[in-house]
Formats: sequence, C-alpha cells, structure tokens
Amino acid sequence: MADAQLPLRIITAAAIFDGHDAAIGIFRRILQSQGCEVIHLGHDRGADEVARAAIQEDAHAVAITSY
Repeated sequence: MADAQLPLRIITAAAIFDGHDAAIGIFRRILQSQGCEVIHLGHDRGADEVARAAIQEDAHAVAITSY
C-alpha cells in the first residue's frame, strides 16, 4: 500500500444489536496504522445505514463485525 496515490477509504461498523465494538476498534486502528482513511460508524449499525455511508463517502471497502 505504500505506493498508493490516495489512501483506501474504508467504512467500519459493528452490526445492529451488537454493542461489542472492541474488535472493530482494534481493526480500525490497524487499518489506520497502514495508511487507510477510516470512517468509523460505531456500534449497533444497520445495513441500510452502512450502505448509505459507503455510497456517500465513496468508500473502497466496508468492514463490519458481529458478535
């Protein structure tokens, strides 16, 4: 990824009804340490909200955790 012109933009979130956001927080920090731009939506997020954010932010990828 060191050769990339622009950082990858990644949406992260924990699934709806999931209040456990430790794993996605760790994953978010790993992505950021590798130069990714991370838009973190937090926990208890539905698919519609994540999809809207991905479109609005022109994200390259989405990472969702579920307990």
